[in-house]
Amino acid sequence: MPSPRRLYLLAPAFFAAALFFPIIWGQFVYDDLVLLERNSFLQSWSALWQSFDMPFWRMVSEDRIFAGFYRPLVTVCFSIFWHLAEGAPWAFHLLSLLLHAAVSAAVTAVGLRLFKTPAPALLAGMLFAAHGAHVEPVAWASGVPDLLSTLLAMLGVLALLKEQVRRAVLFLSLALLAKEAALGVFLLAGFAWFRKSCRRELLWLLLGAIAVWALRAHAFESWAAGFDIVNTRHALDGATKTGLSFSLIARYLGFMVWPWPHAPFRPLFVNMNASDYWLGLGGLGFLISMLALGAFLRKGKKDAPLFWSLGILFASLLPVLNTHALGQFPFEERFTYLPSVGFVLLVGYGLSRIPHRPKLIGALLALLLTGHTYSTVRGTAHWQDEPTFWTWARQVSPGTMTPHLQYARLKLERAQQLPISQERFQLAEEAFASFETSMEIDPDIVLVTAIDREQANIGLGNALFVLEEFKASEQVFRLCLKPYPLSYLVHQGLANSLAARGEQLGRERKHTEATALWAEALAAFEQSNLLHESTASAFGQGACLAFLGRYSEARPWLEKSFADAPDNPEYARALAEVHYAQGRHLFARRALEDHLKARPDSPLREAFLETIQGLQQEARKP
Repeated sequence: MPSPRRLYLLAPAFFAAALFFPIIWGQFVYDDLVLLERNSFLQSWSALWQSFDMPFWRMVSEDRIFAGFYRPLVTVCFSIFWHLAEGAPWAFHLLSLLLHAAVSAAVTAVGLRLFKTPAPALLAGMLFAAHGAHVEPVAWASGVPDLLSTLLAMLGVLALLKEQVRRAVLFLSLALLAKEAALGVFLLAGFAWFRKSCRRELLWLLLGAIAVWALRAHAFESWAAGFDIVNTRHALDGATKTGLSFSLIARYLGFMVWPWPHAPFRPLFVNMNASDYWLGLGGLGFLISMLALGAFLRKGKKDAPLFWSLGILFASLLPVLNTHALGQFPFEERFTYLPSVGFVLLVGYGLSRIPHRPKLIGALLALLLTGHTYSTVRGTAHWQDEPTFWTWARQVSPGTMTPHLQYARLKLERAQQLPISQERFQLAEEAFASFETSMEIDPDIVLVTAIDREQANIGLGNALFVLEEFKASEQVFRLCLKPYPLSYLVHQGLANSLAARGEQLGRERKHTEATALWAEALAAFEQSNLLHESTASAFGQGACLAFLGRYSEARPWLEKSFADAPDNPEYARALAEVHYAQGRHLFARRALEDHLKARPDSPLREAFLETIQGLQQEARKP
């Protein structure tokens, strides 16, 4: 029969798993697409050791190094679970589910060490399992860094409370290799040993810090170890950024008390000054922080539960004060995951101080769990797939560009997959309208990144292209060349528009004008491929060469694009046509057959089968 202590640990873990179990059927959302679904780096077992040699986002793109994140343990977990199910979403959601259940048990274990009776510890664990602020980090597969770093940090605190020094330092150091936000708990452990004059323990902690720093310095190829990278790129002065930071502390504390409403993108207003923050939430956040610091220093010496609950809560919020890394969306719900450990322990501590009032405690517990469970259940439903997520995000975050851009992207991708039809044009019109809405966000009021503006302009051009407004699409991309001359997507979009116009003129038998446009399109595709090799630009370059009758030059580009995407019917048709033009009839037939194997439901299936049959008949002729 399980011991009472084991039951105390299992109850929150099972509650957490049961409450969030529907995420198992969720799909990839937002950053999951580039970080997990399309990330070939995870598909090699070499990721298990190569992840320690590079910044976190470099496995996706060289440009992402500037994020300054180093999370090799997260990459290791992602790679292992990718191999578990060959990249299926359920495997990554299973990882999140297991981690959240484990953290809920770890929080309870810490509580059992701190409190005299098990009830406050069990309350803390159950509240953590159901906490509504945990929807984003648990339901979103990309939220694993928060879960893993919190688990390791709590295992470190638990080992510290058991006076297992080396184990504590190991776990706390590993937590820093999962997410930088664990630094607050790492420093809190150092302060706990410092106030007791534990020199040996501090030496071990220093060795752990040196090891982490050395790994980061190696990955970033700099002794600054990536901590010098600035992520906040706006013109706010120091006083305003500090006021903003303390206002965020107030907002995070409020969201931990009552996590509603959920919103994935909360804008950063750049039209506010220091007084706007300091006379509002910034001042409140500063006041609460100072009062908490006073209680921590005055009473924490003799009151271990208060020391660790207040300490974890506010030490985990320390990264918010780093004004160099506020980012485009400074308030992120997942950032409450680690601080909420301190919050639930503080709630357990507070209820444990209410003497002999079981009915009151029971009522408060029921109220807390009911409210947070409701928040979790309602919030989790929005993260099930991309269409659901972005439709909801546009409704709750209308003042930011990202949800409008991504909603438009979804509509445009669906339109591009359809043959010419009314539905295709309707989807493209919806995409165009959403791109236009994103452009209405005023950059003088809300922080808007250059990347967002670039994506919106490119999106407008691509939507016009799908609507077959080729001249208008060309004009949009020509206008984009001035602010974004190094964007391969701008050159690619311009090339597509020129090639489409050339094809139109070719059908009208205006061969001279058509040839000129195809030649210009070829130059644009070549420039796009020079900036960044992509399957679409490779196909475009090959198609233009074919239009110009340069089949020998066209074939390698078309073979490359078809090898990358054999399920694309346009790629198959273009390659088959070039093979046929060169008298390579057998290769033309094989290209179409290979496409139908890769995509049995191809929209051009009947036409391709008819062509294959014709090629077979030609082959039988003497």
